[in-house]
Amino acid sequence: MKKNLSRNIFILAILFLLVSCDGNRNNQRTFNLILSKDVFVVSETPLNLNKIPENTLVTVFVDVPNNKIIKSFKVNDEEKLSTLKEKKFYFSFRMTKTTEITTNFEEFYKLTLPTGVSLVNPKSLDINVIPEGTEITLKTEILGDKAIESFYQEQSPSDKIDYYFEDEKLYAKTTFTIKENCNIDIKYSDSISIPPSFCYEESENDTTLVSREAMKEYSNVKIPDFVTKIGWQAFTNCKNLNTIIIPNSVQSIREEAFSSALNLKSVVLPENITTIERATFYNCKSLESVVIPENVTNIEVAAFSYCSELRSINIPNKIISISNDAFKNCESLKNISIPNGLNSIANSAFSSCKSLTEIVIPNSVTYIGKFAFSNCVNLKTINIPNSINSISNQTFYNCKSLENISISDSVNSIERAAFESCESLTEIVIPDSVELISGATFKDCINLESINIPNGINFINYETFFNCKSLKSIYIPDSVTGIGEFAFASCESLTEIVIPDTVTTMGREVFKDCTNLTTINCEAEIKPDGWDDNWKGNGCPANVEWGYTE
Repeated sequence: MKKNLSRNIFILAILFLLVSCDGNRNNQRTFNLILSKDVFVVSETPLNLNKIPENTLVTVFVDVPNNKIIKSFKVNDEEKLSTLKEKKFYFSFRMTKTTEITTNFEEFYKLTLPTGVSLVNPKSLDINVIPEGTEITLKTEILGDKAIESFYQEQSPSDKIDYYFEDEKLYAKTTFTIKENCNIDIKYSDSISIPPSFCYEESENDTTLVSREAMKEYSNVKIPDFVTKIGWQAFTNCKNLNTIIIPNSVQSIREEAFSSALNLKSVVLPENITTIERATFYNCKSLESVVIPENVTNIEVAAFSYCSELRSINIPNKIISISNDAFKNCESLKNISIPNGLNSIANSAFSSCKSLTEIVIPNSVTYIGKFAFSNCVNLKTINIPNSINSISNQTFYNCKSLENISISDSVNSIERAAFESCESLTEIVIPDSVELISGATFKDCINLESINIPNGINFINYETFFNCKSLKSIYIPDSVTGIGEFAFASCESLTEIVIPDTVTTMGREVFKDCTNLTTINCEAEIKPDGWDDNWKGNGCPANVEWGYTE
């Protein structure tokens, strides 16, 4: 009986311990685990992510999408990227609280390089896993008879190639921004600029190039007669260069070849040149004369821009176009002859030629661009040939000395501010062919006394005659249906004006500060609904007479 009693007590003790342990288990804390869509729990048995017991060891795996790399791996907003096992993407931790794991990825691409091309920067970059947007610098050694025109990323050429010497070897390098998987290639050509103080002959029959910043320490340079092309920026910033002899063997001169050669005084271009390229002589501040051969047909953008000492120049008969900024800021340019055959004068072509007093535009010219003669402060007379249909924006802006201008009846529009600040202009005849006069066209023409508005005009734009202080009278034809804001503001000499009843719209302060305007005669019986409530404007003392008839 004692044995049975002892056994029963032992069984009761075991049951008590089991019940007690079960109670403790029921009281143990649990936590939530919140995972990004690319993060998964690694466990042999299923885990309830909403109820993981405290201190449970949890291992997660990051499933990295194709063509992406992990940019960020955070546990409760704390960056843990450095603790991920390299290229295995596992992470283990114990649950001590509700935990959220977030990830962020970025695209990566693969770079394929040809033989002989190597990575300069970033030095430690894995070219098989390159984050999107990474800027890389590549280099290759110039060997044998090779001359490099450009590095290519897929079909896109590099913007710039730099040349340099390293350990007595010549290298070319360039920079790309990685945007996709790409193959780098090199194009070899006969039209490349090469490094300082270097002439490079590709082969017996091929082009020899004068290099970028070649002979930069010399003041007098003779190019040998085996040179056929002068490279891009060949003499850029050669501040000591004073004279240069270019042989007739040279058939082309690349962009910016002599730009900012600040002491270059004169140039005779070889007879086989057909185009003066972009910015060829840009900012050659001492350049006084240039002889352009008869075969030249185009003068490109900013070719002679900021040649502040250039006094005269011949334009050959074969020239068909003068491009944007071609002679901009040639402040000493007094004489220029434009041949009959020229088709277009582009934007700002002669802007700020402050010594130019007269120019004759031939009938062959069909287009004059924006700002073409703006700030030519000493230009006194100019003609608009009957081949021109439109006078562009600010074409003659701030031509302070312009006294006479002849507009042909082929012109049908005068664009914004075309004659703004032409302070010496006293009168101008606008032909009846003109149907549009844009805003601020005659703004600040302070000596303009009389002008006609053609019968084809239906709207007088904003500020058209703003601050025409000497304008005494103006006739508004019945074709006009609207007048823009400030159209006649500050016309201090205007004393009387008639507004026809065809005008149904009127902007604000049309006659603001017309201090001597005493009467505004309106043919309309009452103010039209389309007139601004403050159409007359402040500073205008005029009485308004409605229902006016002559």
